[in-house]
Amino acid sequence: MGRFKIRIFLKKFFDTKFRINSKDQSSHNDYKVEKRKYDQKKYKIKLVTSYDKNFEEIGNKTSETLKNYADKFNYTFEKINQVNFERPYAWNKIQILLNEMKNSNFDYILWVDADAYFNRYDIDIADEIDENKHIYLVKHYCEVHKGSYYDNTKLAILRINTGVLLMKCCLHNEKFLKEVWRKEEYINHDWWEQAAIMDILGFKSELNGNLNDNKGDSFYLENLKFLSNKWNSIPSNYDLSMEKQNPCIIHLAGMTKENRVNYLKRNLK
Repeated sequence: MGRFKIRIFLKKFFDTKFRINSKDQSSHNDYKVEKRKYDQKKYKIKLVTSYDKNFEEIGNKTSETLKNYADKFNYTFEKINQVNFERPYAWNKIQILLNEMKNSNFDYILWVDADAYFNRYDIDIADEIDENKHIYLVKHYCEVHKGSYYDNTKLAILRINTGVLLMKCCLHNEKFLKEVWRKEEYINHDWWEQAAIMDILGFKSELNGNLNDNKGDSFYLENLKFLSNKWNSIPSNYDLSMEKQNPCIIHLAGMTKENRVNYLKRNLK
């Protein structure tokens, strides 16, 4: 058999033996298998926020984005009215989260402060869930007032931010929230409930002035997951800017009411 005939024979053999069947391929498509697995593990998530009449100009705009995000991923959204606990309004977050865990049938509660809004709708918060973790939040590098011993440098420390807080509905978190509520020494602190959470989680350096006391409590760290900053991005004009490229959630923390309103007018159509 000549070389040419051998070449023709081999080509026909391999074309027949290893021909890709498009129908068979689609029925074993890896993407469809993964999608089926994902659907089986879909979580019931509720998005919540709260604000009073003084914050409606901001909260009404940001809450629209929460509803849009919930609709996108078939989650539930509720703007919960103010509850009078005779504490600064920020403390409502703790009781609202606690009540939601006790009285709802959701797997997770996603709290978003009223001065934060969804900037994009193509990333599902459920993708961040690790079933071994109970609390999810973001930490930022922040400049500390003690400064640095070195010229042309700034001293920064990691600070948690509770403006976006994903919590698993479980007994562990019910106990945690009750412990936060009992931290009455922080009722009128500048950071309110966040200061109490920082204390309990073991990030105390900015509370007691000891920069070495920011290692975290191992008991809570085992159940804590730090989310990417894209889930809680704070615009900043300072050198240590916390704003990321095209984040999921933009949080207007630390701004005056007027600056928040103007920012939303410019950036949230």
